[in-house]
Formats: sequence, structure tokens, C-alpha cells
Amino acid sequence: MRVFCSIVLTGWLTAGALAAADAPPVNLVPGVSEVHWGESIVVAGGGAIVLSEQAGPPERSAARLLSLYVQRRFGQQWPTRTAKDVPADARLRVYLGQRRTFPELDRLCKEQQISVPEQEDGYALKVWGDGETITAVVAGMNGRGVIYGQDTLFQLFGKQSDKLTVRAASIRDWPTIPLRGRPHPHYQYFLKSENFDCIMTSRINFIDLRDGIYAFEPGAKLDREALGRIIRDARDHGLRIYAAVNCGIPTEQQDAAIATFKEFLDLGADALWASFDDRGAGGAPGEMMRRILALGRDHNIAGDAIAVTPPKGDYQTVKTRFNREVMAVPGMEQAVWYFTSVPCAEDVADGEEIGLRIRPSWWHNWPRLPHPSLHSDSGSYVPFLNLSDGWNRPNDRELREMGRYVHAVMPWDGWQTQQHYLVPSIGWWSWRPEQYDFQSVRRRAYDMVFGPAQVETAAAFDDALSEIQDRFQFWSTHTDYAPQCPPRLRSLDDRGRTQADLQELQAKATALRQAAVSASVLDRDLLAREYLDAMAREVRTGLAATQAPYPEYWWQEHQDAVMNAIYDGDRARADQLIAAVRERVLKEVSQVEELFGTPGITRQYAEWWRNRANANASDWQKLLARRQGELRERIAEYDRTVAPIKEMLSNMDDPPIQVGTG
Repeated sequence: MRVFCSIVLTGWLTAGALAAADAPPVNLVPGVSEVHWGESIVVAGGGAIVLSEQAGPPERSAARLLSLYVQRRFGQQWPTRTAKDVPADARLRVYLGQRRTFPELDRLCKEQQISVPEQEDGYALKVWGDGETITAVVAGMNGRGVIYGQDTLFQLFGKQSDKLTVRAASIRDWPTIPLRGRPHPHYQYFLKSENFDCIMTSRINFIDLRDGIYAFEPGAKLDREALGRIIRDARDHGLRIYAAVNCGIPTEQQDAAIATFKEFLDLGADALWASFDDRGAGGAPGEMMRRILALGRDHNIAGDAIAVTPPKGDYQTVKTRFNREVMAVPGMEQAVWYFTSVPCAEDVADGEEIGLRIRPSWWHNWPRLPHPSLHSDSGSYVPFLNLSDGWNRPNDRELREMGRYVHAVMPWDGWQTQQHYLVPSIGWWSWRPEQYDFQSVRRRAYDMVFGPAQVETAAAFDDALSEIQDRFQFWSTHTDYAPQCPPRLRSLDDRGRTQADLQELQAKATALRQAAVSASVLDRDLLAREYLDAMAREVRTGLAATQAPYPEYWWQEHQDAVMNAIYDGDRARADQLIAAVRERVLKEVSQVEELFGTPGITRQYAEWWRNRANANASDWQKLLARRQGELRERIAEYDRTVAPIKEMLSNMDDPPIQVGTG
């Protein structure tokens, strides 16, 4: 990155300022390609956003987003006007658009020597003062560039003694990684306008449409009204729209797959994604891709507007038989090929060896949560996650180098996590990976969600919550032999400090709630629902789980005694032992239910324990016999399908007991 420090408005920077030149006045996230800093200017009056009379939907989306965030963060209402009807009292004037369609913006670019980068999605930005007027220009190479540029401009605004300020600057910027995506297994996700706002602020430039994790099935009945609306909204934001169809199919289903692709094209999709994925190669995958490429050519769709997810076994490794054979289909050498391995120079070389003429692309199976939320029902809260919390755990060095080795990136998973943590994290990284800094990325995410003054509190909340969650055990199954328990402390020795730590978190959650409402850029209902309420639930659940008197804490010793009595044939003794703890179990599970307050998994958990508490020795004996029968069947199944048991145990009568053999 080239960083220029020079005169803007007031003369040369002082020696002290030059010494501090490495600390920029605004920590832009993502980082920019070129920046020339000036000083902070107080905006004494109102503002206005100026668009061309020929402004397209992406430019209008940029104006709407900037106006919305300024209103939510600073409480100012900026009207959107054309150059002919800018309000006379507008102290600040923000021109958004493209030079070729906006004469007034083009004039300002010439006067101020603003050069728009020619790279896809690039933009140029300049803010300067002239007498009583402050002017800001965001000139995009395309409509998306205008949206991304206004996001950088928004970061230049701040408050000083309750007065709005803007940092003078001259910026040129463009992305390192060409394609940056936000696929989702449920296309209904894109029906929410706030999700599009999150996507665009995250510098995403494509989405794909799926109905389930393996895309749409060939011949699927499409909800044309909903999908048509999504496609229109995506086009209004300048996004590329891939139609993803399962192609790991028998040959006789290929006609249906092509028909589904055609229906998506009719709805307005402008890119095609062949998903083989875990479904496998199907029949004649080369022929499938030939037909998809031919369909694409008929609609001027080619190059990286064609995407493919290879089958399992082939999406981990570049040089495989499937990848070689399908790469030989003319046109596939320019397509987007997704692999799950961490992008590196070796993968680029392997891609070139099998014929790929653009860099491989990264399907990042991320995040992989280190543990579930304490509150496991809907509306849980997940602390901000690192990009390393996914397949192959890429480290910071690999993430910063990755821009040299990858053409497109996308996250896969995370629909259960907070969207304003997930999507910006990968979007801002992929815009400028060489400047990636995890702490800067998460601080800006907290800034967006809670406001700049709450960044430290939000970070402290997440750090403490993650450390607290490590002290708990979690269950994902419920069986006749063990109930699905709510989160339970690994050690009762941690009960006191965990309760104290959660009470401190409760205070932080309250502080965030009080301050975020006036500073967040999010819709207030969304802020409360997905962040503030979810954080509060997480703390309340943690406190309940910490105090809960789970029978599991002492049950094992009792169970061993009962089982020993049954093995000894002393059912009277077993019944005596069972009766001695029955009331304790019933009392404790009632307390667990009362502490959690909501049914969730506690209902079936309590039911399991009541059944067990009321069981007698005969019931235990039946349970034991059933369990032994299931174990015998499992061993027999293993013997049939995996390995002969006799061979595995062939040396049981002759163990290695000689010295030195163990």
C-alpha cells in the first residue's frame, strides 16, 4: 500500500505528525490501496447526497445505504438530490456515481485530478473543504465500486464534542481477490433487505441461489415470485447471481438440470454453478459441463461466470482424475473451480498443470464452532470468530499471502452465527488480504453493531464469554442411556468463579444495551433481536447452568453401586439403593427446570431423569439386557462390514509379555 502524507487544507504536516505517520488518523477496514490524508473538518451544517439523473440502481443503493447509516449513527437526515436541486444550505455535498454517467462528478474529478482505478470494483474518493462548503466525491469504476466507496467514506465521519466531523482524504482503492461471495443454503435468506445491506458493506460481489446445502435439485419447482424478487434486489446492488444446480446426477437427469438452469436464466440469473460436491461425479460429468457451457454461451455467460464444485475427494485436491477430465472440456479452463484446501502456490501450480488458466478458488468451510452456545435454542449468540476457525485452520501468514493464490472466495456455514460478524469478516479480508489484521476486523464489526464507544466493551464481552464456555461440557444427543444435558460445568471447582464472571458479563451486556441504541448502524429491532437479546440470553443461560444441581455430578458412583448389586443378583439391595436417592433426583431435576425457565431441552432432560428415578431393580435389569443386546448386534455388524472380530482378537491368548515389548 502506498501511503502519502502531505498538504490538505492547512499546510505541511509537522515533524511530530510525520513521526506518527505510520499511525493513520482513521484505521480503515478493509485497508485501501492508496491514501493521502488531510485533517479533520467540522461539518457545521447539514448534508446532501448528489446523484446523476442517469444514476442506476447500484448508485441509488449506495446513496440509500450512506443516508441510512448517517441517520442511525449521527442522527442527521441527508436528502438525495441531483446536481440541479442540491439544497442551498447543504454544508456537505457528497457526489456518488460513475464518471461516464454523471457530468458534474466527471467535472469535479477533472478539477481535483481524481483518477478512478480501472480494476473491477475499484473506486476513487476525495474529501476536501473550500470556504463554507465541504465536498466529497466517490467515483466508482462500476456501480458496485460506488457502494464500496461510500462504505470507506462513511468511516471518515466521526464526532467531536457532539459535532459531526469528516476526515479530509484522497483515496484510490480496488480489491485484491476478484470474486468475493456470500452463498447460503436457504435462498430465503436473501429476502431480507438488512442482509443485502450487510453483504454490500462487507464488499461482497456475488451470491448464489440454493435450496439446501447441495443446491437446487434438477427439475425442482421454483418459487418464481420469491426468487425473482431476490434476483431483482441483487441486480439493484450490482451483484452477480449464480444459479446453483446439483449436477452429481445420473445421465438421464441431465435434461432436467439444464431445464432448471434455463428457468433461472429466465428469472434473471447471470451465472451458472455446477454443484457435484458430496453427491459425487454422477454420470458423464464431462458431458454435463459441455451442455452447461453451451447454455452459457447462448446467454453470453462464460469465464468466471461458470463455477464448479468438484465431488468429495476432488474438492480437496487439484490433481485428480475427475478434475483433469472435466478441465479438458473447452471453456472449463477459465471457470471458477472451488477447492477446500488452503490456497497456496502449490495449488496454483497444480491448477496450471491440469489446464486451469485462472487461479483456483477457495471454498472455506467456516466457521467450525469450538463449542455450541450456552443457550442452544433459536436466537443464540456466538462471539466473533477468527477465519482460522474452519477447515485446515489457516494461520494469519497464510491468510495475508492468499491473495496471490486465489481467484474467488466464499464461506460455507455460519448461518447459525451473527451475520454482521460472519460476512464482513471474510468480505473485508478478501478485499485486502495482504493487510489482514484480525483485531482490526473485529473492532470494526463491533463498531458497526454497537457503536465506536462500545468496541472495547464488546471485545471484552466476547473474550470473557469464550473463556467461560470452555469450562462447560455440551451434549448433542438424547438416548435411553444418557439424556441430552444442558451445558454442565466440567468441574464443580469452577462454579464460584464462573458465576462471578457471568455476573460481570451481565453488567457489560447491560452497558452495551444502553449505549448501542443511539450509535449502531443496524436496524434497532435487528440489533435487539440478534445481538442484545441474544447476549442477555447467553448470560442468563450460563448462570442457570452454573447453579443447576445436575444429578450427573454424583450419579456415576450411585449407578455403579446399583449395577454391582444387579450383577450380584441382589435385587433387594438394588431397590434399596434406588429408593435412597429417588427424592434427591426428583428434587434436583425440578430445580433444573425452574432455573432454565423455558422448556428447550430441559423438558426431555427432566423426563428422562424422572423415568430413571422411578425405575426399580427389574427396570434396570431390563435396561441392562437391552443394552447388552445392542452391543452384541453392533459387534456383529462390525464383524460383517468392517473387520473380522476373530482376526482382531487372534492374539488375546498370547499377549506380548516379554521384556521391552510392553
